[in-house]
Amino acid sequence: MPDQRPVTAELCLFLTPLAPGDGEGIMIRLEIKSDFEDAESLIRSAVCSEIKRLEIGLSRTDREIRKFEDKYQISSDMFVREYAAEDLDGGDDEYVSWMGEIKIRRKIAEELDKLKETEYVTQRISA
Repeated sequence: MPDQRPVTAELCLFLTPLAPGDGEGIMIRLEIKSDFEDAESLIRSAVCSEIKRLEIGLSRTDREIRKFEDKYQISSDMFVREYAAEDLDGGDDEYVSWMGEIKIRRKIAEELDKLKETEYVTQRISA
């Protein structure tokens, strides 16, 4: 039977400021200790799965936003800056839906960026 040594996987997540003044290079360090050799690969796999899930959500949200942009022949940036519910054929419902998709897209993109910046550092320690 192979020697099972405890493994400490340190996951460092570097967060970059989302807007000026949000702070400089905040780092969160998460230390996970496990008795299993493959702990790091399991954690990496979980993070990769979450990245894929977020990318799928981002793609779906982009498709929904494109439907609105195509229908009204304007960019979402212009919609946010210049449009009100009265300007849309669907009124409040369409305005809320489009604005909601834009906000969801921003949130997904922020989470995705953070996960993609994750740095893994593994240190093996003997019991």
